[in-house]
Order: sequence, then structure tokens, then C-alpha cells
Amino acid sequence: FGSARPIATLCFLKDKAFFEPGDTAPVRIVWTLVTPSIRAHLAILAKVASTLHDKEFRALLDAAAPAPELLAWLKAIP
Repeated sequence: FGSARPIATLCFLKDKAFFEPGDTAPVRIVWTLVTPSIRAHLAILAKVASTLHDKEFRALLDAAAPAPELLAWLKAIP
């Protein structure tokens, strides 16, 4: 890939996906991370995990808020 900067995407699936037979919680949001190193990958993954504990952000995800609103919220994370 050759990117020196990490790249993260947040995708809202059109149709919910079930990864295991009998799954009761379908997947409807997918994050992808492309990073230049394992250290960068783990740092971003930790930030995503931490962010998902915030009720306001989860409400934005549940509502599939517009990209500008999600980006503004994510950029405000220290």
C-alpha cells in the first residue's frame, strides 16, 4: 500500500450481516484500519475501543449520523 499515514474507515452496511449461525447481534457497522506499523494500528484500535464507550458517539452511530457530524466528533477526541 505504501501509506505512511494511518487510514481508518467507518462503513454502515446496507443490509445487516450475520457472521455465525445463530448470531443474535447482526453486524451493521464495519471499521477498517490501514496503518504503517503494528504500533500505529494498536494505538488507533485502542482509541476506537475507547471511543465506543461514549454514549453520545454510540448514539451517533446508531442513528447513522451524517459523515460531517461523525468526523467533527472524532476530530475532537484528544
